[in-house]
This record gives sequence, structure tokens and C-alpha cells, in this order.
Amino acid sequence: MIEYNKEIRLKQHKRLGYLYFSDVKHPLADPQGFVWYHRHAASLKAGRWVKSTEEVHHIDGNVNNNIDRNLKIISSKSKHSVISGSIKKNMYNKTFKMAAGISI
Repeated sequence: MIEYNKEIRLKQHKRLGYLYFSDVKHPLADPQGFVWYHRHAASLKAGRWVKSTEEVHHIDGNVNNNIDRNLKIISSKSKHSVISGSIKKNMYNKTFKMAAGISI
């Protein structure tokens, strides 16, 4: 089990949209001390720190929805790409069919 009792002040990354906070001593901090909040939240849920080789997937595709049931740790970047790609393809197909008047 892991704990983190420091105050967190979330900010939103202007280009990527992900939430993050600063803590240079955090186990997940990058060299500038930034910690992606979804990785922090997934770590607390899992009871261990997410590995640098792992990705955290937002199940509903909303990068700001960091509730427990919306985060899933994926073992590699390539597996995450496959999952994310198939979700985007399915969303595109549904949108295309709806625009074309095809019932889904």
C-alpha cells in the first residue's frame, strides 16, 4: 500500500489537456518535478507506483476524468496504442453512421 499526504494543486497542461501537479520528490515526477495526476491516481488505486514502462488508460477517453473506475494500467505503450486506436476507430464509425442516417 502506498500513501501520499501532501496537498495537491492541480493544473491543466495547455497543449495536452492532462491534469498535473508539481512535487520534485514524488516517485512519479519527471525531471522538472511534474506529476501527471492520472498516473498518481492509478497508483493509489493499484497500491503501487505505476512503472515508467506502463501507461494509464482513460476508459471513457476523457483525460480529465480521473476517478478510479475510469483508469486502467496498461502494461506497455504499444498495448495502450492498440486499445486507444480501436476505441477511436469505433467512435469514428459510430459518428460516421449517425451522420449518414444509419441506425446503430
